[in-house]
Amino acid sequence: DDYNECTEDECIDDKCFNEPIPVSDYDLCTIDYCSEGEVYNVPVECDDYDECTVDSCDSETGICDYEQIDCDDGTVCTDDKCVDGLCEHSHIDCDDYDECTIDTCHCESGCLHSTKNCDDGDACTDDVCDSYHGCVNEPIDCSDDDECTDDDCEPTVGCIYSTTDCTDDDECTNEDCDPDWGCYTWHVKCDDENECTSDYCDCETGTLVILRQEFAITSKSIVMMVLCVLMISVSMDCVSIVTSIVMIMMSVRLIHATVNRDVSIQ
Repeated sequence: DDYNECTEDECIDDKCFNEPIPVSDYDLCTIDYCSEGEVYNVPVECDDYDECTVDSCDSETGICDYEQIDCDDGTVCTDDKCVDGLCEHSHIDCDDYDECTIDTCHCESGCLHSTKNCDDGDACTDDVCDSYHGCVNEPIDCSDDDECTDDDCEPTVGCIYSTTDCTDDDECTNEDCDPDWGCYTWHVKCDDENECTSDYCDCETGTLVILRQEFAITSKSIVMMVLCVLMISVSMDCVSIVTSIVMIMMSVRLIHATVNRDVSIQ
């Protein structure tokens, strides 16, 4: 007896044998020993103090293995990682910094960048996209460089061109339009080529008005006519002079009887 509880003591052929008690569990990941007759198989310490690893030991080699915790959520659109033993899944950044694309992510294929539709549904705008500012909807230019058309735009159809109204509400003018200068007018010709009339146009009705020139018969004009006759007939006898005066008086009465009036011609 060697007084060691972890040995087996025996005597063979007068010889003492103190063999250690078998403690091996044939597992290289344990530390085997005996204490006070008790066998202990203590696991090897493989803890790396990292909460994001699964710590283990290979029983055949005795080597510790540290495997990262699998935080993969099965989508490529997240950045998967372990923090303090807990998995976190943050969305990846698919922004291409182009305001003309719509940036999305597909769980299998990853980031996608589709062209942004800038059509505002208005036929009166030119729809384009600027990479820095995004959609720009500028009004289109409907000018046809024709001063005889009114240029407008209808959101559903686009540019519309209607003929310019050159009417000036004056019946005594003619109106027309020149593509370069626009509307112009000229007065209606009212001249009847008669020097004995005053011709003008009524601007409200367009009527041609002709006024006959009046001949004023006054006592002064009669005296002048008589003197003129007397001067011509100095060599005439009394009968001829009397006859001339009578004819002049008859002419004066006839003239007074035919006083002129205004006449309107449509």
